[in-house]
Amino acid sequence: MKRNALNRSASALALFCATSLIAVAACNRSSQTAAAGSPGDVAPPLSALPLTTISTPVTPAPLANALPPAPRPRFARTANPGDAYAYLDRAYAMSHAFGDAPPDYAVDYQGVRPWVWRGQDNSERVVERLPNGLRYYYYQPGADEPYFIQDPDYGYAYSGDELVSVYDQGGGLVPYDRWDERADIAGRYLARSRALYYASLHQERLAVEQAHWNERHAQIADEQAQWAQQQSQYAAWDAYHQAHAAEEQAHWADERYRREAYAARYAQSQNDTGAAATAWRSAQEARDHGPSHGQDGYPGANGPGAPSNTGPQGPYAGAVPSGPTSGDDPGRRHALEAGAVAGAGVAALAAQHALQAHAQQQAVQVQQTAQQQAQASRQGALEVQRQAADQAHAAALAQRQAAQQTAFQHQAAENGQRQPAAQQAQVQARAQIEAQRQAAALAHATALAQRQAVQQAAVQRQAAENGQRQAAAQQAQAQGRAQVEAERQVAAQAHAAAQAQRQASQQAVVQRQAAENVQRQAATQQAQVQARAQIDAQRQAAVQAHAAAQAQRQAAQSTARPAPVNAARPGPADPRRDEHHPPEGQPRP
Repeated sequence: MKRNALNRSASALALFCATSLIAVAACNRSSQTAAAGSPGDVAPPLSALPLTTISTPVTPAPLANALPPAPRPRFARTANPGDAYAYLDRAYAMSHAFGDAPPDYAVDYQGVRPWVWRGQDNSERVVERLPNGLRYYYYQPGADEPYFIQDPDYGYAYSGDELVSVYDQGGGLVPYDRWDERADIAGRYLARSRALYYASLHQERLAVEQAHWNERHAQIADEQAQWAQQQSQYAAWDAYHQAHAAEEQAHWADERYRREAYAARYAQSQNDTGAAATAWRSAQEARDHGPSHGQDGYPGANGPGAPSNTGPQGPYAGAVPSGPTSGDDPGRRHALEAGAVAGAGVAALAAQHALQAHAQQQAVQVQQTAQQQAQASRQGALEVQRQAADQAHAAALAQRQAAQQTAFQHQAAENGQRQPAAQQAQVQARAQIEAQRQAAALAHATALAQRQAVQQAAVQRQAAENGQRQAAAQQAQAQGRAQVEAERQVAAQAHAAAQAQRQASQQAVVQRQAAENVQRQAATQQAQVQARAQIDAQRQAAVQAHAAAQAQRQAAQSTARPAPVNAARPGPADPRRDEHHPPEGQPRP
């Protein structure tokens, strides 16, 4: 009993390391949730990158039969037969929480770009586009193996590397004796899921293309609606769902609120007012039905393989293999606690990626600002060119006017030959004055245009230089802040990892001492049993020896005792003696 309490305490400490990194952010999110009055007031998911209008060709993921061969998973069954739908229902709850929100980001994995949604509890959904539909992978917080994978034809539930349920296209349970037909594909999916999860954390995060999301968004929503219909058609699934609906709603309320608000904001950017209004109503409903005081009551919060304290065993409770099992396996408990400690590192890594995503968003904003400034510079250059063209047109017009004036002067000279000298002199004087005035006006206009062009070029060059300096300064500031924050985060992660390692070491020492105590107690009990058995054997041997000695004494006494004098000695039988011939001395009858 005491040892179990120690194990639970160590697990709680390990989980604390994982949750402490996001506690402050969660508090901030809670305060923002209460104050939000429109989709724009709600902060987007931490891992979300803005969608991009730059579109690239889509490379579909390989179908199941085209994936590399992999080991077949072991078969196991849930501890409670009523929990066979726990895995499918958990995936349904996660999809419902993500709602209509776009993916957070994409990664490039072997030429394919799967989409990634990361929950604020570090759970994850990855979606691959196939030639014939979509393939979904659902991961619990900190787990690199999914608990559920769905393709267009079947669904596969896992507990670690064990296959625990198979579902058909309509949501029905595939009988256990038919699992062998799907085991090969289940193994290939499991191997690919591990690689996808690693890529989702360590590969470069890419913005999702708007056109691709708009194309597949309706399909994801339709499949979510189909799940809702199928859930009501199967009594076992419906019973499990009804038993855990309140807990699921409380667990996912804040996630759904943020995701639907994010979906509403995206719909507004696409001028889809109907979708925006629907998503915002869903966000408000999630906010109104959220957990009170920040409590999270979803069953199985201890993670995969850990038993729930109350209620039916959900996907977190793991599965009981079909073969013999041990009721108390210290090695398994240690592995689970080590997994909880590792979860702290995963949470820290996720926080670091969220920070990098924020820095990337700032870099994108800086880049957009630089592009806007470059566009303004280009517009300024076009304006300079237009003014130069206007000036050239004015110069050409002045040249034509000068040519006309020259022709007029020639005409006046010809006429002057026929006019009196006085009149000719007057005409020539007026023509000369007019020509000088036009030449002066042309020179002034040309000089003014040149000065304006020089000033405009200087202004635009100064604006371009200022824009470049501002963009460089903003980018340097963003990078500096990101670097400082990253260094602080790395230090916090190192501290958390060291603390988790110390706790794991302490827990290992406690477990080792407990195991040694158990072994010593077992050895002591065994020695006591053997000693008591030896004493009993010796006692029984002494009793038997005493009995044998007594029997020998009695036999010896019987042999040495003399026969009585009057006793009839035995002799050979006399056949003549019978009831008609009595012995001598006795009368005949």
